[in-house]
Amino acid sequence: MKFALQPRAALVGAALLATACTALLASQQAAAHGYMSFPPSRAKLCQDRLNTDCGGAQYEPHSVGETLKGFPATGPADGKLASGIERFGAMDAQSATRWHKTEITEREIAFDWRFTTAHSTTGWEYFITRVGWNPNEPLTRASFDLTPFCTVAFDGGFPTGGSNANPGDLAQKHQCTLPADRQGYHVIYGVWTVNDTANAFYNAVDVDIQTDPYDDGWKNVGSFAPLPSLIAGDVVTARAFTDSGESAPYSVSLAIDSNELGHQDNWSLALAHKLNAAQPLVRAGQRNAEGQIEAQRGMNLFYAQPESGVVSYQMDFQLVGDPGAYARLEDLLPEYELQQGRVDVDLKVATNRTLNVEVTVFDAQHKAVGTARQIVDGTTAPLSIAVRSAPGPHQVKLLARSDDGRINLQALQDVTLTGEAGGGDYEYVYGEGVEHYKGGTTVLQTDGKVYRCLSDQVAPWCRNTSPVHYAPGVGHAWQSAWEML
Repeated sequence: MKFALQPRAALVGAALLATACTALLASQQAAAHGYMSFPPSRAKLCQDRLNTDCGGAQYEPHSVGETLKGFPATGPADGKLASGIERFGAMDAQSATRWHKTEITEREIAFDWRFTTAHSTTGWEYFITRVGWNPNEPLTRASFDLTPFCTVAFDGGFPTGGSNANPGDLAQKHQCTLPADRQGYHVIYGVWTVNDTANAFYNAVDVDIQTDPYDDGWKNVGSFAPLPSLIAGDVVTARAFTDSGESAPYSVSLAIDSNELGHQDNWSLALAHKLNAAQPLVRAGQRNAEGQIEAQRGMNLFYAQPESGVVSYQMDFQLVGDPGAYARLEDLLPEYELQQGRVDVDLKVATNRTLNVEVTVFDAQHKAVGTARQIVDGTTAPLSIAVRSAPGPHQVKLLARSDDGRINLQALQDVTLTGEAGGGDYEYVYGEGVEHYKGGTTVLQTDGKVYRCLSDQVAPWCRNTSPVHYAPGVGHAWQSAWEML
């Protein structure tokens, strides 16, 4: 077998030609970059850190998806629809949970693009995954309806306006309508076709379509889930709001006249019925199998017709108190002895309701020197408060509240701390009020010793509470920020 050797000049010429073609192609590709900014493309959300493990796409969302124009006949290969080119292959990972989804609540949507270079444009096309697509399979042409649901012709114009390739946002947003039968997770495939190169840009956009599928004018404007049961004397109000403020005609109140009505399922149903009977343009309930809005026990949604002007509802609860409820401090000693500035204040809290309890010990300067929190379920429960302070008069403060806000109780008792201090006066227990630490600030550390921040210059280190670095007496570099008194 014989091989023909080419002249050296011919080889050099071929190399130069190849280099020139590569440079020309690179300049053409660099001349037209952009991405969908609303809803944001998969790659853009990588840059925004809502998507992770994206490879180079997080740095170049404007370069993702650039390949030959002509989808679906040409363009990216199946399985590469999101990336377009190999170096952005991380974009092609596909599962029902892999990517952040932008919630869409209106089928009328205005698409927007951001251009680093807004090249002469042929137009845009928007495709969407078909009904019944499998979000756990790689994106292929079979995943999509291959007829665009929206097409925008541009005939060689410049999308940011003017007559040159300036960067910026799309001058005129693309007003499109999503297909009425798409609901939940879908991928919108936006295609920007460049006019004077061989390429287009293909952007995958992950959306969660949460729109009302019924075309009867009723728009969801809020919801309410019943609180734990109400009692006689409570009043619950559904307050309607328009763009101009609260609307009394479309608001409704329900007075709870018995504990039976106050049961969470009963009052929610009664409030929905009362609203539905008051005005024909608003409704409370849920859609049944025929699409009709029916009042329900439990969760109900608010709906409004456009001519009502109602855009939202808010719930308001006026709750009567519970005069029989109590919360008390018990077994609190008159004195506790400090050991190197520390002592556990042991006591009990008695309640006859389920309450969220907080007990705090304050020194004579009203600084908190110890706090403990606990849920006490209508019983007498022990509580221990780790206190770090100095000898002298103190007060123990009890705050107790119910989850529904109906019960708010408090008590205050005096107590004296004796024994030995932990190392002098201080302004804060270390870890509290960190944002106020500055040069000269003194803190009490858990070792019972007091430390002072050296200066305003190192105050940022004093405010760094990492135990590894500058925590006084603990961090490896604490002496760069603090001195022990």
